[in-house]
Amino acid sequence: MGGTEASFYHLCNLALKGNYSALAAIFTRHQSWEQSWKLECRKLPDAPQDPSAELRKLADHSVTILLPSAADYPDPLKEIPQPPHGIYVRGKIPDSSMPWVAIVGTRKATAEGRAAAHYFAAELARQGICVVSGLALGIDGAAHQGALEGGGATVAVLACGLDRVYPSSHTALARELLRGCGALISEYPPGQPPLPHLFLARNRIIAGLAAATLVVEAPRKSGSLVTAYFALEANRDVGVVPGPYRHPHYQGSHDLIKKGAVLVDSPSDILELLHIAPSPQPGSPSAKKGNFSDEEQAVLSYLSQCAMPVNVDKIIRATTLNAKTATYALSLLVVKGIVQEAQGTYFLSPRGKAEEV
Repeated sequence: MGGTEASFYHLCNLALKGNYSALAAIFTRHQSWEQSWKLECRKLPDAPQDPSAELRKLADHSVTILLPSAADYPDPLKEIPQPPHGIYVRGKIPDSSMPWVAIVGTRKATAEGRAAAHYFAAELARQGICVVSGLALGIDGAAHQGALEGGGATVAVLACGLDRVYPSSHTALARELLRGCGALISEYPPGQPPLPHLFLARNRIIAGLAAATLVVEAPRKSGSLVTAYFALEANRDVGVVPGPYRHPHYQGSHDLIKKGAVLVDSPSDILELLHIAPSPQPGSPSAKKGNFSDEEQAVLSYLSQCAMPVNVDKIIRATTLNAKTATYALSLLVVKGIVQEAQGTYFLSPRGKAEEV
């Protein structure tokens, strides 16, 4: 578990219920977690009565603890205001020498927003970039899924203990993430429920892990804006995918652009922000049949037979896909530049025709 200091940190964290300020104050007084536990924390009302049992729980949930002194503790986290005193980890943290990019946005994302997050994450993963997000519904989940489909590593930062997955509907996604050489991270001990104020504190870790943060579809009151501000505070780059100028889900995004965030409409923009040259790819990943889902293939097969643009209802009838699946597949294809949309109708783009998808 990283040595006895990590064990004592865990006990202090339990006794103080994850209170960051209280943990900082007590460590300042004693300069070690062992002394903090023995001299103060063990006497607190919420101190665990059976420390050995609490430590066994970590092993039961395959959770390890990394303190800033640990070799595997991510260096970028040490550079942010209020760095975590320690982090709980399930899985394997990818090499911190590889570039990390955070992709965040609203939980109530449109199909277009989810498609954009999925596409950017997949393309960045193919370039060897680790994608970090918060495992939330909407943009976060699409980003993790995209990174996995791109064959890359992805890390989810949770606002609760790692004895649970929140939201529970993403339990399967969390398992897939762990199988894909990724990790779940939290600064909260097992047993800590996901409380509203913990999500904002969690966002500083998402921003702190990443060299750049990409905001996809953020309303004015979105927590992803907080992540962007944490990134700016830590002197990290912030990019924004723009959207329809009147759509309320993009008002926060557009505010960031007005304040100086970089407008991003291609994964290459992120590579440029990070001063990374694109890695040679075997052909164009987004324009090869093997890189399309079955649903996308069905849509493309139908559109390739159409002499005129067609609306989504015709695509649904022809492909027998349900409305939600067809809309999402179309959104992905539009983001990839293979399909174009005009006045509610869809058709193969010049690129799509040239690639003979």
